[in-house]
Amino acid sequence: MALQAFQNYIQVMELVDTPSLKAFEDVVVDRQVAGFDLSFCGDYFITNQKSQWKILTQHYITECKWRDDNYVPKLEEHMRVSIKSVGYVWFYCSFLTGMEEAVATKDAFEWFASFPKIVEACAIIVRITNDITSKEREQKREHVASTVDCYMKEYGTSKDVACEKLLGFVEDAWKTINEELLNATGLSREVIKLSLHSSRSTELIYKHVDAFTEPNTTMKENIFSLLVHPIPI
Repeated sequence: MALQAFQNYIQVMELVDTPSLKAFEDVVVDRQVAGFDLSFCGDYFITNQKSQWKILTQHYITECKWRDDNYVPKLEEHMRVSIKSVGYVWFYCSFLTGMEEAVATKDAFEWFASFPKIVEACAIIVRITNDITSKEREQKREHVASTVDCYMKEYGTSKDVACEKLLGFVEDAWKTINEELLNATGLSREVIKLSLHSSRSTELIYKHVDAFTEPNTTMKENIFSLLVHPIPI
């Protein structure tokens, strides 16, 4: 199931990585004509992905305007936009496509699309940890202000103090995830665990460096340990 989920996720990324909603629709038609199997998507999936892509685009445009205007927003304003622009809702809905029908229900897609507290907490973790580990690299080029920049300007602190305070938000987000895992949602536990596992992955990817952008660092070592030189069981 995991392999199928990953394969479907890659296919969906190719579908959605288009410059406009019209282009997205054109690619879908082209893939159907070429025999590409979209049966795992479902009508509500296509509708959901278009909607999420539009939301991502809107938030990305806002961030681009901040960058072009050299605008450093308040931390709260930044977080309202940036926890949506990380694309977690789109990611979760894409990954659902590789799961069995009893799990990947319409209710599951709609639950993620509603941006529940556990998804918000996951987005906070990836936003802040990404900003902290990538700050020095991003300072070398024109880039939108990060949460670290926003905290430093709003509260007049050093970078180290800002990072320490922001990591407190990360700890609070983990507490929220633990609390939400205990709440009944009516959905399969496999759906809820997607949020937990992605947050664990984020912790690994951004623990010390931005290993997503610079995969030749810790990410390369982790992948080799897992897939090339696994521990015999």
